Amino acid sequence: MDVTRWMFPTEEEEIAEVLSLARRIVSTGWDSGWASDKDGNQVEEWQDEAVNFNLLAAFLKVDDVIDGRIDYVVQSKATEQVFDIIRNEMGSEELNVYDWQTDPNRTKEDVLGVLDKALQNMKVDSNGHQP
Repeated sequence: MDVTRWMFPTEEEEIAEVLSLARRIVSTGWDSGWASDKDGNQVEEWQDEAVNFNLLAAFLKVDDVIDGRIDYVVQSKATEQVFDIIRNEMGSEELNVYDWQTDPNRTKEDVLGVLDKALQNMKVDSNGHQP
C-alpha cells in the first residue's frame, strides 16, 4: 500500500474529489436559483438550513464540506473544468455560467450531466474513483 499517495493525494485526485462532492451535493438537492431550505425558501449556501444548491452554490458548499483541506487553486481548477464544458456546449467563450444555471429550462439532470462529463474527462466515476 502506498501510504504517501493516501496521505498526499495528487492535484488530479483532489480535483476529482471536488467534482465528486459538487455532484453529490447537487444530486442530493438541486435549486435553480442559488440555495434553498427544505421548504424552498432562498438561503445562503453556507447556512445550516440550505439543502438544495445550484451548480455555483454547490462548488461553494464543497469548501464547507472539505473544511479548507483542499487548496482554493485546486477548487478553482475543478470549477473551471465544468465551466469549460458549459462554454463548449453553448459554443461561447463569453458565456455567463450564472445565466446558464438559472435558465428556466435548465434541469437537475443537465447540471449532473455536466459534472459527470467533467469526471469522465478525468477518467473517474461519480465518486471520484478510477474505474
